[in-house]
Amino acid sequence: MEGDLKIKRKIFRYFFPIAYLIGFVVTFLCCLNLGHANASSWPMFNYNPAHTGYNPVEKSIYLPLKKTWIYYGDRYNEGRSRPTVANGTVYIGTQWYSTYWWEIVGRHGRLKAIDAQTGIEKWCFSLDESKDGPNVGILTTPVVYDGYVYFGSRNGKLYALDAETGEFRWSYLAPSLILASPTVCDGIVYFSCWGSGMLYALDAKTGNLRWAYDVGSILWSSPAVSEGVVYFGADKIYALDARTGELKWSYSPRYGRVSSASPVVFGDRVYVLAGYDIFALDKDNGDLKWKYFHGDYYGDRTAPSVAYGNIYFTVNGNLHVLDADTGVHKWDFNWDTSYKNRMRSSPAIADGYVFLGASRDPVDFFDASDGRLYVLDAHTGELLWSYSNGRHFNDWYAIDPSPVVAEGMVFANLSTKIFLAFKSSKPLSIISDISVSPQVLDPYKKDERATLHYDLNKEANLTLEILNSSKHIVKSIDLGTKEPGSDHYEWWGVIDCPEIGLNDDKGVFLAPDGEYTIRLTAQDIEDGSVIDTKEVKVQVETSW
Repeated sequence: MEGDLKIKRKIFRYFFPIAYLIGFVVTFLCCLNLGHANASSWPMFNYNPAHTGYNPVEKSIYLPLKKTWIYYGDRYNEGRSRPTVANGTVYIGTQWYSTYWWEIVGRHGRLKAIDAQTGIEKWCFSLDESKDGPNVGILTTPVVYDGYVYFGSRNGKLYALDAETGEFRWSYLAPSLILASPTVCDGIVYFSCWGSGMLYALDAKTGNLRWAYDVGSILWSSPAVSEGVVYFGADKIYALDARTGELKWSYSPRYGRVSSASPVVFGDRVYVLAGYDIFALDKDNGDLKWKYFHGDYYGDRTAPSVAYGNIYFTVNGNLHVLDADTGVHKWDFNWDTSYKNRMRSSPAIADGYVFLGASRDPVDFFDASDGRLYVLDAHTGELLWSYSNGRHFNDWYAIDPSPVVAEGMVFANLSTKIFLAFKSSKPLSIISDISVSPQVLDPYKKDERATLHYDLNKEANLTLEILNSSKHIVKSIDLGTKEPGSDHYEWWGVIDCPEIGLNDDKGVFLAPDGEYTIRLTAQDIEDGSVIDTKEVKVQVETSW
C-alpha cells in the first residue's frame, strides 16, 4: 500500500522474442533504404524491398476514417495497379481496352501521378502505341526510388521516369510480358519476365543489365530483397545473390503453385504464400520451418504481410492470421458473405490495424464490383470500421483492391470507376475522460486517497508522474503496458524521498500542503515515442 513508510520501486522490463526483434530491426533498416522517400511513405509493392506489407513508421491513423477525395478513371473498362505513395504523390498504373473503331486494337497504358492531399493529377505518362506497340497495359505496382519511378508493362519493357516531372529517363526491353511488380534495393532494379522465365537485375540509374537468371519456366513473382539476397517464386522458390545472381539455394514444394508467389522476408524467415499452402523457410539455407494448409489453389495470387509476430494473408475470400514463428493458427476474418464478396488482396498493416480491400462479386451474372474497405484490430481481428462503395454493375474488375497506408492516409481501388483516398476524421486522444476524485486530499486521514480515472483508446505503455507546484517530479510510477479500456490509479498522498532511501529503494513521506499535478503519459509500445499526455490537478490540505 502507498501509505506504508517504505515502498520498493517496481521496474517493469519487456522483451520481444529474439526472432521478432531481429525482424523489426531488419524492417527498420529496409525503411531507411527506401530511396529518399518520406519516412511514412509506401514507395513500392508491399511497402519495402523485403515485402513485409507493414509500415512501422505510420502512427497517425485514427478511426473513423473519412473519404477525402475520389479519382475517376479515364475509361469504364480501365484496370489499375495497386498504388504507391511517396513524398506527397500517389503513383498508379492503368490499362484500358480499345472500344472505338478508330483506336488501335489492344491494351493501352498510362502511369499517373496524383497529388495525395487533393486528388488532382500532377502528370500522366502515356505509352505510345506507335512506338511501344498496342499491348502496353500497366498493372504492376510502381516503385519510387531516389527521384525515379519504375514500372513494367505488358509490352515487355521496364520504364524509368523522373518521379517529379514524369519525364522519360530510360527503358529496358525484355523478351515477354512484365506482369509482376519490380523491386529496387541498393541501386539495383529487380524484375521478372513472364514468358521468358528470366529474372533481371538492372542498374537503377542507367538501366544497364547487371545480370539475368534463367529459371526455364514462367515468372509472375515480385522479388523480395533482404541483406544481399533476392527471393522469388517460379517452378520453385529461389534465393540468389543480389549482386551477382548466383544461386544460393532453392526449395521445391511437393505440390501447389509458386509461379506467381511473391515471398516476404522477416527476421530469419522467408514466407511464401503458395497454392494450397503457406510455408516458412530458413532464409539462409531454404530449410522448411513450418507449413500450413489453406486449400486455395490460387493462393499465390496475393502476398502475405508480417507484423506484430503474426503473418496475415487472404485466401478463399478470407483473412487468415498465423503465428509467424510457429505457423499456429490464431484467428480469421470472414467478411459479409451475403454479398458473395470473395476478395483477393494483400493486407496492409500499420499503426495496430489491418487494412483490407475488396472489389468484386465473382458469381454475379454481370461484371460487378462491390468495393469495400475493412479496418481490423491487428491483434484480435475485431472489425473496427468499414466502408462500402456500393454495388456497380457492368464494372470492370481488373483492379488490385489491396490498400496502401502512407503519410497519414489510406488509398484503395474499390471500383474501376473509382479510386479513393481516406484520412482520419479527427485525431483521437489516446487518453480520454480523465478525472480525479476527490480533488482535495488529506493524506493524514485514514483510507483517504485521490483516485485517477481514465479511458485508454489504444494499447500503450503508461507512466504516471506527480509534480509539485514548482513543476518538479516528486513521484514517478511505471504502470506498464495497458490494454484499451477504462482504468484507475489511487494516489495516497505520498511522494518519493530518494535522499533517505537505502540500496536503491526510495523513502517516502506524506506530501506537504499545496497544489499537485498528476500527469499520465502514453508511449508507443514499439518505439517508445510519446503519443499522448494528460494532466489533472489535485490539492493537498492537511487537517493539522
